[in-house]
Parts: sequence; C-alpha cells; structure tokens
Amino acid sequence: MLVLITTLCAAAAQEVPSAVIHGDCTNELPRYQQWYQTTKLAYGEPYSVPAERKEQVLRNYPKLQIGMSLEEVEKSLGKPDFSNPLPPAHLANTPELIGQRCGDQVAYILKKTSENMSDLQDVAIYLFFSRDGVLYWAAPQNVPSLKGLGSPTLQNDPSFAKQSNKPADISFVAAAGAVSGSRYTNSFFKLSVETSNATLQLNPLVNTSGQRARLVQVLAKPTNWEDTYTFAVLADRLTEYPQLESLTQYVRSVRHQLEKEGLSTVREEFPISIGGTQFAGAILEEHVPAGRKYYRGMYSTFRNGYILSFDVEAPSEAKLNELVVTAVKFAN
Repeated sequence: MLVLITTLCAAAAQEVPSAVIHGDCTNELPRYQQWYQTTKLAYGEPYSVPAERKEQVLRNYPKLQIGMSLEEVEKSLGKPDFSNPLPPAHLANTPELIGQRCGDQVAYILKKTSENMSDLQDVAIYLFFSRDGVLYWAAPQNVPSLKGLGSPTLQNDPSFAKQSNKPADISFVAAAGAVSGSRYTNSFFKLSVETSNATLQLNPLVNTSGQRARLVQVLAKPTNWEDTYTFAVLADRLTEYPQLESLTQYVRSVRHQLEKEGLSTVREEFPISIGGTQFAGAILEEHVPAGRKYYRGMYSTFRNGYILSFDVEAPSEAKLNELVVTAVKFAN
C-alpha cells in the first residue's frame, strides 16, 4: 500500500535527459480557443449546453466502455466540443518519433463561466484516448450522477516517458532548483512557479534514502484570510513504487492518508491541465478555529522518472484553482 508523501526527492550523479512532448497532431475537431470564440463566453457571458445535447450526453454516457474508439463514442454522445491532441513523448537526446499516433483528450462542456480551460468549477466530461486511438479514461467533472471509467496508467498517460536508464538521484533534482525573489525554478523538471507576497524556502526536506523531497515551500504573507495560502512542490522517484499503476492510484493513496489525519474529501480524483501538462488532482477540506475552513489540493503528474506533485492550501477552491493555473509554467 502507498503511504502519504508530503516530502519528495531531488539529486543525482548525472543528468537524465528530459522528456520532450511536441509534434503535429492535427485532427478535424476544434481546439479550445476555436470553440471558446463560438460561445457567449467570448462576450463575458456564461455558457450552458443546449438542453437537447445535455440530455443526450447524460443519457448515453453510461453506455461508454474502456477501449472504445472516438468514432464509437461520437455515436452515443455526439461530437466533442473541443480536442487537445497529445503528441508522443520522447527523450530530448533522441530523435522525434516518426509515424507515432497522437493521444487525445476531448471535452463535452455542460456549463462554464470563465475563460480558463481547466476551471475546476466547470461542469464537463473529459475523455482520454491512447495513441492506439482507444478510450482509457473517462472523467466527469461536477456531474455527481456520473462515475468515472478507467484511469491514466503509466502505459497510456502521454505525460510519462519511460526511460531505460536509472532516474536521477533526488539530491540532483533538489540541486536543480533555485529561488530568486518570488520565483522558484527547477531545470530538471523545466518548471517555474511564480508566487506573490510570500516567503520561499528552498529544499526544506530532502530524503535521499527514500528518494523524495519537498523542493520548495511557499508561505503567503497575507493581509487578510482570503489571501492566505501555502504552495509546496514535491518530487517522489517512481522506482520507489514498483506496484504503482496510475496517477489516480497515487493521488487516491495520498487523499486516503489525509482523511485519516482528519481532513474530509471535497473532490475525488479528477484530471486537470496545469501549465499545459496533464495532472490528476484531489481536493480536501479541514476546519480551523473561528469556524473557518481551508481547502487542500493535491496535484500529481509523471515527469522524468518522478512523480511531481503540488501540495496547495487556500481558503477556497477558487483560490486553489487560481494558484495552480496561474503560478505554474513548464518549458518545452
């Protein structure tokens, strides 16, 4: 069984080539911005799916099965609103793969109020297709009547690139991090986190025996409760989890451990794009003195042989969403 990892790893003797994800993934479906411009959202008004289409999607979603093609899905749900094709990943020091199909993520949006493509308040259904063109993960968001199908496995998740050489040591990963003012960068993960009105502590915990680390701890300097937040970047080497099969399995394990510590689950595992990279997330809440409560979000992805995670606390779900979507960037 996995255990809660609130501190993850960073360091190695020699640098491991980073994963590169780019390529031509054209298809006939619109991209997000194309769809966005056809809706009232582009004029500052909320979007709600037409009643007939909503009824079709909700009625036929239970007919979906893992392994279906997009064409088979469309026969039940109709065409998706937009598509986010995902090229196959390869190591930076190897040639780009030729003739490899792209994976794909498609969306059926039922209700939306913001321009942010990954708004946690959206009512939507996200479907993920492997490079073989088959459905491997169906993830309803804010649709309590529907259940998710499948999960993002190591074999199918395009954000994970298998490496034949041993992943970097956690000490190397930690040493690749730097703090400059309100900004944290890590060249190993090609990651930057831009914060505001906060103090940053670099590498507060590096566990070389467990190959995990808390790479940076961000603590806000708030003037009021609404501006309070914490933001931690964690790394956990995949080789320490030989039985791990998916991101959702990892995040679920962390969530269950937090429940044992007294937190309550608000949202079980869900997909979210952060900085253009696919993560699995979960949100919990805990009450604090004066009748207040705070929300805690855990977001994880596979990257360069590690589980890279963000552990974020804030007074509201909206603040969690704002932090992870606006603060995080990945370089290609």
